[in-house]
Amino acid sequence: RCPAPARGGGLFRSEGSEEEYEGRVRRCRGYIVEGESYELCLTTKLRSSLRPDALTLYSAIRHRNQAPYAALLRLGKGRAVCSSSPERFLAVSRGGVVESRPIKGTRRRGGCEEEDDEIKKELHGCVKDRAENLMVVDLVRSDLSRVCEPGSVKVPTLFGIESYATVHQMVTVVRGRLRG
Repeated sequence: RCPAPARGGGLFRSEGSEEEYEGRVRRCRGYIVEGESYELCLTTKLRSSLRPDALTLYSAIRHRNQAPYAALLRLGKGRAVCSSSPERFLAVSRGGVVESRPIKGTRRRGGCEEEDDEIKKELHGCVKDRAENLMVVDLVRSDLSRVCEPGSVKVPTLFGIESYATVHQMVTVVRGRLRG
């Protein structure tokens, strides 16, 4: 049997009650039913009594989550933002090529290679995750087509599976060439 992956600790607490969160979920569902949105990303603010040095925290995050897109922003007055994400929202090259890498579909890493392979196979074939991924890809393609040269928006990778330290994710790549 494969060993279980490591789990995080309870260093953070959520702002607001479970009932408040459930109310926000109900409102989001209502917006979708009413046609106000195709998808909403509901987030929750977390608080911690820890006050680590920003660079120390960022280094720890990067060590644990070696995602390709990361940043440390020092905002002054002791405030900072540490970010580490496998998702590229948007990038523009000097040559005017724009790229987005939406992610829909996440699975934990397995404890051994055989389990990992099975999890990746299940993720790649999951009808729900493929449908959600495709919905977001269609939205990104539509948005990019408004600012890109006609016919230049392409999807070189559809439903790709990328593996990180603790998860596998379904990632699609959308590219286009900006007008002008």
